[in-house]
Amino acid sequence: KFEIAIIEVKPNAGPSALGQVQNYVKLYRRDVNPEARPQAVLVTDRIRPDMDFLAQDAGVILIVV
Repeated sequence: KFEIAIIEVKPNAGPSALGQVQNYVKLYRRDVNPEARPQAVLVTDRIRPDMDFLAQDAGVILIVV
């Protein structure tokens, strides 16, 4: 169970958005709570090629709105 979600919202998100949200998780753990296990979430308006695979492989929840 995750109690914290780190959410990146980006139109037409690509691989760089995955890197951003993963880095925000690392910074949260460094600066706020080293014991936390936040869930990375990426919200976008469309899926670019391979993004579903890359997000799943990285453990990032991908939401398309």
